[in-house]
Amino acid sequence: MKTTMERHRNRSCSPVARVYWPTLSGWTIPKWNGAAWAILLAMVAGQALAAAPQAVPAPGGAPRRIIGAVIREAPAAAENAAAVAVVAAQDQAATEPAQEKAADNAPPDAAAQDDAAVAGQADAGDEKRFPFGATLQTNPDIEEVLRKAQRYMEEGNYRAASRFWQAAVQRAGDQLYSTDGEIYFPLVRKIEEIIAKLPPEGLETYRIAADAEATEYLADDSRFDQVQRWQKVVDLAFLSTPGDQAALQLASHYLDRYQAIPAQLLLRRILDVYPDSRVPRDEVLMKLALAYGLSGDRQRGLAALQEARQVRATVTAAVLDQVEVLLASATDRSSGGNVAKAPAWTSSLGLGHEVQQMPDLPAGFLDEGLAPVWMFQHDFLKQPRGKFIQGEVYVGNKAIQAAAFPSSTQDREFEAVCREWQRNNWRASSLPLLDQGRILFKTQADLAAWPTTSLQTDALLRSLNLNRYAPDEISKFILEQSDQNRRNFPAAANLPYSSVETMQYFGDLAFQSMTVHEGIAYSVEGDNFGRDAVYRDTGRRNPVNAWSSPPTRERTTYLSAYDLASGRTLWSKPFPGNEPGEELVGSAVVGPPVGYLQSVLVPVLAGGRFLLVAIDSGTGAALWKRVICDVPQVQPASTTLVQLAVSGSDVFMVCGCGVLANVDASSGQLRWVRRYPRSVKELDAEGANQQFFGRVQQDWQRYQLQGWNHDVAVVWGNWILVAASDTNFLAGYRRSDGELVWQAPRADVLGCTVDQWLGVRDGIVYATGPRGLIAYELGAEGRLYGTPQRLEKAISGRGLITAQGILLPVQDHLELYDLRSLSKIKEIPVQLPTNMPIGSLASDGTRLWIAAMNRLIAVEPVTPISAVESVEEGN
Repeated sequence: MKTTMERHRNRSCSPVARVYWPTLSGWTIPKWNGAAWAILLAMVAGQALAAAPQAVPAPGGAPRRIIGAVIREAPAAAENAAAVAVVAAQDQAATEPAQEKAADNAPPDAAAQDDAAVAGQADAGDEKRFPFGATLQTNPDIEEVLRKAQRYMEEGNYRAASRFWQAAVQRAGDQLYSTDGEIYFPLVRKIEEIIAKLPPEGLETYRIAADAEATEYLADDSRFDQVQRWQKVVDLAFLSTPGDQAALQLASHYLDRYQAIPAQLLLRRILDVYPDSRVPRDEVLMKLALAYGLSGDRQRGLAALQEARQVRATVTAAVLDQVEVLLASATDRSSGGNVAKAPAWTSSLGLGHEVQQMPDLPAGFLDEGLAPVWMFQHDFLKQPRGKFIQGEVYVGNKAIQAAAFPSSTQDREFEAVCREWQRNNWRASSLPLLDQGRILFKTQADLAAWPTTSLQTDALLRSLNLNRYAPDEISKFILEQSDQNRRNFPAAANLPYSSVETMQYFGDLAFQSMTVHEGIAYSVEGDNFGRDAVYRDTGRRNPVNAWSSPPTRERTTYLSAYDLASGRTLWSKPFPGNEPGEELVGSAVVGPPVGYLQSVLVPVLAGGRFLLVAIDSGTGAALWKRVICDVPQVQPASTTLVQLAVSGSDVFMVCGCGVLANVDASSGQLRWVRRYPRSVKELDAEGANQQFFGRVQQDWQRYQLQGWNHDVAVVWGNWILVAASDTNFLAGYRRSDGELVWQAPRADVLGCTVDQWLGVRDGIVYATGPRGLIAYELGAEGRLYGTPQRLEKAISGRGLITAQGILLPVQDHLELYDLRSLSKIKEIPVQLPTNMPIGSLASDGTRLWIAAMNRLIAVEPVTPISAVESVEEGN
């Protein structure tokens, strides 16, 4: 009986290929387009597309077919299997001759020591090149297993060595290795390289057990779909007899969905690692050329195609000619990125799957001054207690100017905070979202949504429950001290705010993290309580390490999901409960989730480790987790957010620890991790002005991280753009292997410094600082675009990129800057109630929205006056 893969391989062509076959009769494809790719991929990918042509996804677009649920197997299963394998190997060793036992107890030889050193480089040897960097994952037990396997291999006992190798593969998990101390790969890849170099009799012995495991994975259709079964073979038994065929099928699956990078990695493993592959080499090379072409790397694609011609055996010359036509007509997209086709802003920074941009303001909108026409205002309590967050909506300029707080106490506190805002040059941290004619705004205690198409008083959504988001215990304790006591704490220098609330209003970007994915809003929140309940504040606590520790990102958060169509709360729970490991209990979500098919990917900090966790979007249950790194001694800033980047099945994460990671979004497998140098400033080399704890100077007192006020990863063509909270550069890395391509400075550039990602428009990155504006041209590998501008006055919130120019809020007015030269065009007055500065900006394509503190305001041009009066009359 033929196996599933054999039957699949013997198919002549897919239904789509048969449908579009007449198109190929002339053997010419005039231009590089989605239809051409669909035709060719259907012919050569080895996996049929859906029968209907409309099922074919366009390059860069989301596939309409949904991959099955991600792997849910508990990590304990792999651990138990590995333990059994190790015990079996040890039992086998007990039956060997006495001299083998002696060899087993003898010190490892030089070769074994070298292998152990390679396996352990993730934890040592990097301090000189990458000081203050995070600790990556190693496991001494696995290293010991590999040393034993090495000794058995040198003695020719391949059976015992194979058992140890397979045990190490099963237990490798998050463990990494590196040959240069900079770019790391999964340890299982190193084990595969060792096995691949075995002589024929050694490889045959290894495959006795590996083939049995691979067969079991491929036959397990009760728990896994076909794609997951291929993935299991590739991850845990790649060098088994069916391993190369499984890798080719999986690569073809990725090509069907225009996911070029994971396809490249699999095909290169077949060519570079698998020692005696029986899949046609010309087919592998031809598909590799397609993968390079899809990712915009035309030169490497042509080189792979030329090699396929030289070894041609099974692929017809006609198909190779068609691949060459497509490669020849392709433009190099290594400096091009995915930009949202429709204006959208569904993530806190407008990032995630692709670079988003807000709708442009109407023509002439900025010709005159602006005035408010709609305002939501909730209670302003500097330190809210009990029931709080009542809110009112005001329509019309007159009603807004006359709006008042329920009590004179709130009015005095609000005016005091506005004065602090102006005096300290704070920037509003509010980051509203725009989705399907709705604007989402996060208050201190709930999530609210209003329509942008009509200015009405009724909200589309207000959270069923309230929540009390709290910072870490160190920050909370210090900020709740009196002004005099606060100055006594060393960590107070890192908290330039007067209260927990002002830190959240102006500094805590993690608090503003939220995302909309397929009609569901995901919001990072705090302890939940009913709207009719009284919030019980735990009061001031004295953390045991309040004096000796800095503020951290660690805190307890909830992740809540809301159906925007119905306003219903789908689920809200401490993230992510106790699955699939107790180390996630009481963890912190440190950035906006990013949707991936039927799951949501979430950056998490738990127990001193940064993790990437996938959860089921419908239930909130954890599907898989992957450790990225441990928190280093010089910790990242406590209020920055982590913005993931997802492209195809690749997810990239940077968390302010000197580490950038690439993870498979379907299975959670690490693809690579790279270190980058952190920008650390020594505050006082001699320690003259430093405070000590127990006469031991703390690193967080001596050293200060310099960088962006967030940790952002952005996919742009073949690059990963990184703006991290611990580096003074905007950097571009090659997404296939993490190699540095270019970097551009962000600090003191012609006297200008920026720290906030503003957005991308037409291939230009715009970034702002308290008093700076800089642009970078991605097509020129980060070269400065225009002239950096040092602003006369500090900006007071997040700006906005429009077709008319770059719009920045500056206290009581807006300033418009040219998109090309960055020079100031003009100032635009804004009539806001009281003396509140202008906060963060958002555009829905019709009007401008301002979000700050306890207010969300819609503004329109003052003229024509009739338009404002019409709104005031309720029309």
